[in-house]
Amino acid sequence: MIPMNKPDPTPPPSTTREDRRALPRFFIVLAVSTLAGGVLGWLLADATPQTLPQLLQSWALVFAEQVAPWLMVPFVTLLPLCALLLYRRAKSAALVWDGEDEEAYQRIDRMMSVVLIISSVQILAVTFLFSASLSAGQSSITARAHTTAMVLFFLIAGMAECTLLQQRTVNLMKYLMPEKHGSVFDPHFKERWMEGCDEAEQALIGQCAVKAFQATSLVCPVLWLLTTLSAVLLQTGLLPVLIVTLLWGVNQGVYLYWCLQFNRLSRQG
Repeated sequence: MIPMNKPDPTPPPSTTREDRRALPRFFIVLAVSTLAGGVLGWLLADATPQTLPQLLQSWALVFAEQVAPWLMVPFVTLLPLCALLLYRRAKSAALVWDGEDEEAYQRIDRMMSVVLIISSVQILAVTFLFSASLSAGQSSITARAHTTAMVLFFLIAGMAECTLLQQRTVNLMKYLMPEKHGSVFDPHFKERWMEGCDEAEQALIGQCAVKAFQATSLVCPVLWLLTTLSAVLLQTGLLPVLIVTLLWGVNQGVYLYWCLQFNRLSRQG
């Protein structure tokens, strides 16, 4: 008989390294999911279909009155501070960049991108917490006035910080790429910025826009289902369903409109 070579059951080193790299993340996700499920199950242990709406409403009221106003503090202090420190690192690296080191430029670009991401997260969090704080029914007019004044100050401060961070980051980008032009204070900033982009950058922006459209097209049906179930089971009303449907319609309508426009222009060209 001809001896057959059996495959070595030992996995290659690359596979072992990949498993070791993915294992901590797997255990973290498992632990967080278990903890979240346990806490949610404990909180809903005594809930019934009749008492669940009142229970959720009481939780929302506690969050709006006692958590949301003070949760705005780290979003207008710590988060902008982290973004500012990262911006200064990017600026220091940009000032000594020789214009040829591609790896150094990529590091600077990543830091500037993170600054813009932080500013976007900040403005989303601050606006949500502002609305949540105003939705709480305070026990007295004085308490409502104090809460409104405090969260309004935090909202204005957060929006100002976000705008200034974006303005400085965009100016740093223009320092690195002199062909770029436009100011974040200009209402037509996006159009002016696109004018300074070459074909490769415009194609990259288009790819990102397609990814955003795909994500929105996936999230909107899920939100529609959740808001419909909440309207039936929790008596949240028709307004959440209407808002999700309008956003879904705008997303699809704008996409289809510009598909027709670009198709017509391509035929004319």
